[in-house]
Amino acid sequence: MVSIAASTGWKELQALLDRRTGGAQSFTARHIAASLSKLARIQERVPPGKAERAAARKLLLRLVALFGARLEDATPNDLAGAAWAAAKLGLVPQWLQPWQDACLARLPQFESRHVSMCLWALATWGKRPQGAAAEAWLGAAGAAMPSANPQSCSNSIWALATLEVPMPLPWLEGFYAATEPKLHAFNTQNLSNTAWALAQLGASPSERWVSALLTAFEQRLDSAGPQALSNTAWALAVLRVTPQQPWTDTFLAAARALLPSFSAQQLCNTVWALARWRVCPPQDWWELAWQAVLRVGADFEPQSTCMLLWALATLEQRPSERWLGMLEQQSGELLSFYGSQGLAVLAWSLGKLRWVHLAWQTSLPACCCYCMSSHIRLLQ
Repeated sequence: MVSIAASTGWKELQALLDRRTGGAQSFTARHIAASLSKLARIQERVPPGKAERAAARKLLLRLVALFGARLEDATPNDLAGAAWAAAKLGLVPQWLQPWQDACLARLPQFESRHVSMCLWALATWGKRPQGAAAEAWLGAAGAAMPSANPQSCSNSIWALATLEVPMPLPWLEGFYAATEPKLHAFNTQNLSNTAWALAQLGASPSERWVSALLTAFEQRLDSAGPQALSNTAWALAVLRVTPQQPWTDTFLAAARALLPSFSAQQLCNTVWALARWRVCPPQDWWELAWQAVLRVGADFEPQSTCMLLWALATLEQRPSERWLGMLEQQSGELLSFYGSQGLAVLAWSLGKLRWVHLAWQTSLPACCCYCMSSHIRLLQ
């Protein structure tokens, strides 16, 4: 185990396997889980050469297959570590069902980190547990929450929300009670993932819990990346939380510094949240935002475009002429994507912005053209 932990590359692990009598076949579940975890952590160090990556992947697949034959001897740490590593490395093992059976049989011995790692792996694989299995995982996550560290708390709630595991109100109330005292120790990604999960679940955390989250996030805004900023803003808006100054001022400053690196979806989520809060940034903020929008303009999906137009109309901000020109070229594709609700939102937004290009006028249904001309506020 010491040699595995000290390895700095996949070749060292391969050499270690070759030196052992019996090679990889002599590895225990503990050895294999440790090797997979090491590979997951050093995967970025594999040289870009085709042959190098093929050899590294061959080693990985060999170890994953071997772990499936060692499930009976695997400890909770082995089960969690191997699953986390396989998921991080982008592999869905063939032993997934027997692995879950082994986990469920050992759940009473699982620590909080084991539960969160396994749930994270299931969510990454997109494998939703069903029936009694879902109830067992949910119960284990709830029981582990009081002793869980911030990473385990946020990973568990994120995974359960991603897997769409139904959460009864008593479970959520236990989650709030367990996490509120330690939200101050969450990093920005932990806070963002937690807020996103609660928004996905349609939860209604208490004002006290929300206040603790806002305070913790504000204290760490200078270390937040684009994803954490945009996801948190989106989640707060979905949860119908409207932050006040000076929180919003601090948020705008943090976002402004990172706008050049925002993706299309991150820009959309952020501006949409600002519109829901009725917070309009200053002009210099918008100038940077439009530079970012034009940089990633081709990446906007139809839904994101509609959300952004609604936000701009709500904040009474005239879009960039260049971006409007791009929309003219995409009018046919966009209109064919939207259903009646999307068309209504699009129509109201374009009318509010007083921008109706000929392509839109001749393509939008009559009911939507009426919405544009009368500026009726639909679906706000």
